[in-house]
Amino acid sequence: MKKFDLTTAIGLIGAAFVVFMSIVWGRWADIPGSLGKFIDIPSVFICVFGPIAALLVAFEFNTIASVPSILRNAFLNKEISKPELMKLFIDFSKQARREGILTLERHLDKIRDKFIKSGIQMVVDGFDEETIRDIMGLEIDKTNERHKKCIQLFRMWANLAPSIAMMGTFIGLVHMMTTFNDIDRFGESFATVVVTSFYGVILANMVFSPLANKLDIKNQNEINRMEMILEGIVGLSRGYSPNVLEDSIKPFLTPAERLQYEVVHIKDVKGLNPAGYVKTGNRKNGKEYVA
Repeated sequence: MKKFDLTTAIGLIGAAFVVFMSIVWGRWADIPGSLGKFIDIPSVFICVFGPIAALLVAFEFNTIASVPSILRNAFLNKEISKPELMKLFIDFSKQARREGILTLERHLDKIRDKFIKSGIQMVVDGFDEETIRDIMGLEIDKTNERHKKCIQLFRMWANLAPSIAMMGTFIGLVHMMTTFNDIDRFGESFATVVVTSFYGVILANMVFSPLANKLDIKNQNEINRMEMILEGIVGLSRGYSPNVLEDSIKPFLTPAERLQYEVVHIKDVKGLNPAGYVKTGNRKNGKEYVA
């Protein structure tokens, strides 16, 4: 039900490229040597495992363990867009008015979105509107609560990274003072000390803080999408006509999404097809379609 979000990957790769170019710019003859000055294993150790230890104190283990799945959400988008959802519910409304609400049950096996599937099941089972709103509304609230906790984890990670890196810098300064009488070793030790803070700044401002913001935006979009689905389910339970159902869920679409719906989905002689195409003058696979 999801497709890859290129913006997150491009942003992280772009950040790494900017750092790389800043380090080696003008030093093309000795790129390994330039990079080697910025590599320090003890600094990596404290910048990676120090924040993780602090997060274990601040959050439950289940939340920490969910970090890989959380990161996946930063790189994925829902495959079915809101304009496609709108067209889907309008098709359901047409079928329910033409053949009866119970005929929607035949679509349950084809619906992969569990939230939509549970809503349609409640409509078919004859749940009243208040019960549908209570059950699905609770699911929305709990989803938002889980997402907010994960976003909080990444925001705290962004705050911890430079602070713990600075602690590593202080540890390095203590060791550096032991080489004060040897100016050559003192200079090398000082460079290593600064690298630790460098790691913390990079992780905070180019990784964890942007990821937290991306996850927050995706959470807002997901909650808006779930609220739109809820209104569509309620409209089906009330027996709304396709036009009234369209008007009830159209406010959830942005102006760009409304234009996409009107241009792409307003005419589809076969109903909603997997790719979301409508018949036009362009040809694709022997038929006239446009995305």
